[in-house]
Amino acid sequence: ELRNAIRISPNHSGALTALGMVLTRLAKSQDAILTFRKALALDPNSAEAHLNLGIALADHFNLEGALAEFSEAVRLAPDSAAARYNRGRSLFDLRRNEEAKAELEAAVRLAPDQSAALYLLALAEKQLNRPERSAELLRKVVALDPGSSDAHYLLGQNLARLEKPSEAAAHWKRAVEINPNHGEALYNLSRSVNQIGPAEARQYRERFAALQEKRQITERADTLGNFALASASARDWEQAYAQFEEAIRVCGDCRSRGDLHKNLGLIYCRNGDLKSGKRELRIALKFKPNDPDVLKSLRIIEEMGEGK
Repeated sequence: ELRNAIRISPNHSGALTALGMVLTRLAKSQDAILTFRKALALDPNSAEAHLNLGIALADHFNLEGALAEFSEAVRLAPDSAAARYNRGRSLFDLRRNEEAKAELEAAVRLAPDQSAALYLLALAEKQLNRPERSAELLRKVVALDPGSSDAHYLLGQNLARLEKPSEAAAHWKRAVEINPNHGEALYNLSRSVNQIGPAEARQYRERFAALQEKRQITERADTLGNFALASASARDWEQAYAQFEEAIRVCGDCRSRGDLHKNLGLIYCRNGDLKSGKRELRIALKFKPNDPDVLKSLRIIEEMGEGK
C-alpha cells in the first residue's frame, strides 16, 4: 500500500518515512536506508528524518554514518531526548564513553523516565570505573522497569564491587526469577555461598550446569544445521535431509528448533517436494509465527494448490 502511495505521489515524505519503518521491521535495512535518504532529500532540515536514517544505518552496522546523522538531528533539535539518546548510544557503541556520558545525561535531563538512556548511562559509568554512580543509576532503572533482568544483573555486579554481597545476591536472584536462563546471574549465585547458604548455592550451580549443557546441545544442532546447508548448496539433497533430521533430533526443544524446521522445509521446496516442505514449514511457523520467509513460502504453496 505504501509503495502504491509513493507511485501516485513520489515526493510524499510521510509515505517514504512509513515505508522505511516497515522495511526496517522486515530487516531489509539496505532498502530502508535508501528510502530514508529519499525522505531526507525532500526535507534536509528535518531532525526526525536524520534520526530515522541514523537508526537504519546503526541497524546496518554503519556506526560512524549513524553518528553523523544523530549529530545532525541533535543540531537541528537540541531538546529532542530521542536524538540525544541515539547520539549517546552511537558514541557508547564506538567506545567513546565520556562523550556518550554527556549525551546520555542530556537525554535523561530531557526525559527523566527514559529507562533505556539511564541503563546505557549506567553502563558507561561502569566502564569508566564508577561503580557507585552506576549502581545509583541502575536503582532508578529497576524502579522504572522492574522486569529488566539485565539491569538487575548489572546492579548486582556493581554492588559486589562495592562490597555489598548480600544486596548483590538479591538482585542476581531477581534477574534469574525474570530470566531463568540468565547464565551469568546463575553462575554468580552458585558462588555466593556465604550470602545464600551452601544448599541454595548448590541448586544454582546445578541449574547453571544444566544451562551450559543445553547451550552445548544448541551449538551442536546449529553445527549440524550448517553442515546440512552446505550439503544443500552442493545439491547433495539426501545428505542435507539426513543432517537436518539429525540436527532436529539433537536439538530437541532447543532454541534453534524453529530455524532447523524452516531451513529443512525450504530445501524440500527447492527440491520440488512441496508436501514435505509444507509440513516442515508449518512446524516452523509454530516457533516463528511472523517469519516472512516461512509465511511467503506457505502462501506460494497454497496458491499453487500444492503440498496437499
